[in-house]
Amino acid sequence: MTRTRTTHAWSRRNLLRTLGVSAAAAPFIPLLDGHAGDPTLPKRLVLFTHPNGVVLENWRPSGGEHDFVLSHSLAPLEPHRQRLLVLDGVDLGYAMDINKSNVGHAGIASLWTGSSPIWQDQELENGWASGPSVDQVVAAAIGGETAYASLQVGVATQRADAFIHTRAYHAGAQQPLDCEIDPRSLFDRLFGDFTAEPGAAARRIDGRRGVIDAVRGDIAALQPKLSVADRQRLDEHLTGIAELEKRLDAELPPSCEVPDPPPDLDPQSNDDFEAITDAQIDLAVRALACDRTRVVGFQWGREASTGSAPWIGSGGIHTRSHEITPESIEYRTELTRWFATKFVRLLDGLEAANALQDTLVVWGSPMAVADLHTSWNMPIVMVDGTGYFDTGRYLRWGTYEGGYTGSTGVSSNRLLVSICQAMGLELDSFGNLQDPALMTGPLDGLT
Repeated sequence: MTRTRTTHAWSRRNLLRTLGVSAAAAPFIPLLDGHAGDPTLPKRLVLFTHPNGVVLENWRPSGGEHDFVLSHSLAPLEPHRQRLLVLDGVDLGYAMDINKSNVGHAGIASLWTGSSPIWQDQELENGWASGPSVDQVVAAAIGGETAYASLQVGVATQRADAFIHTRAYHAGAQQPLDCEIDPRSLFDRLFGDFTAEPGAAARRIDGRRGVIDAVRGDIAALQPKLSVADRQRLDEHLTGIAELEKRLDAELPPSCEVPDPPPDLDPQSNDDFEAITDAQIDLAVRALACDRTRVVGFQWGREASTGSAPWIGSGGIHTRSHEITPESIEYRTELTRWFATKFVRLLDGLEAANALQDTLVVWGSPMAVADLHTSWNMPIVMVDGTGYFDTGRYLRWGTYEGGYTGSTGVSSNRLLVSICQAMGLELDSFGNLQDPALMTGPLDGLT
């Protein structure tokens, strides 16, 4: 993985360079740095992971890139359509690397890390990822100013041994990260001694306006010293400054409200899982809105879980994922739709707190056809509030319709590159695979 620097500083120097001032103006740029500090535009990242794949034909939208119709499983996302990207044909990079169509449950260690596992006992599927997950790479770049560089929030993910099915997020090679599965413990950690600072986010926006005002004045002072070409270039980009001002005028700061403590719930009880899910999502929203963190990894359950979803129907989630009876297909379809409603709860909460702006939310599962354990065509949904991606679209790569066929899609590692670039990181590869081509470059057509 190649990593350089992030590009989120709002300074007069950086803004002028973005506007395209040539080297001829370089001697004058230091004169523009006389004012205090560089206001920042914080971005946020949320990863949302569920286990055991989907019923592909009931997940896949119909229609074209712009006129797509969301499936029954994804229909709850319709209110967020304009910020939506449904990605159909993203294959697990690790599976492509070893040319194996059904990495299966072990794919959870590669979904967000883009890395091959380091096995302790492959037959028992004991082992961990060989590199960090994308949330941790992003957190290292954007999380330094917050109390928690990242949070791992879970529901029913518990199991203490080196079982690769259990952890979606990794700090590095063989460094799995445990999710906090108890809402009360998560609340105490985030808000037990926290007092909201009124007006902090509004001051950041005012600081950005100040940078723009200062640069406008600096341009006027610089113009007599610049070439005709530089003056013309600056004049052309003054329109861009005006558009940026409009965006800031429309942007409301996130609303930080410290939540009430959640009720006591049993994190080991199937009967409490739905209430725990809501509580964990709501706490994650508040953590982001209060800038306690800017990166959240949410994980519901683990691969091959023995848990159940009694609010959907009878039977274990993992057992149902293997069955192809009409009843089990309906169960899995409705379970995916239920995950979609919880994903929407997250989005709605962020939007209500004015925190969906400047936030990228990505939902995925490491398998597509659950009963076959296939690693092709993983279900990926992105909701982008940052404005980086060209949203409101359904994109499909390849021709996968199910079965143990060869890969026809695109590598998931390239999705991880796209996520990093959307967060301001300048890198062009991500992961730890044998084939560099699978790890290099962002996904085509997202921006």
